[in-house]
Amino acid sequence: MGSRRADVGGGFAPLICAALVAAAGGAFWPVVVYSGVIAVVGVIATLVASIRPDREGSERLHVLAATTNIPTVKV
Repeated sequence: MGSRRADVGGGFAPLICAALVAAAGGAFWPVVVYSGVIAVVGVIATLVASIRPDREGSERLHVLAATTNIPTVKV
């Protein structure tokens, strides 16, 4: 589900950038700021990600996955 949201968010990036350039009267600096913010969000999300098999307590994720009824898609 997370990757689906990323696809949708990334799909709107050109539209957002075009709107930022139009709003700034043709200047491209808002696109640079937008790209920087998106990069910082990505770095923070990577650092905060809690799925680390080498950390204490990570087995709770496997227990949670085994006890919940999450439909899976076979490829």
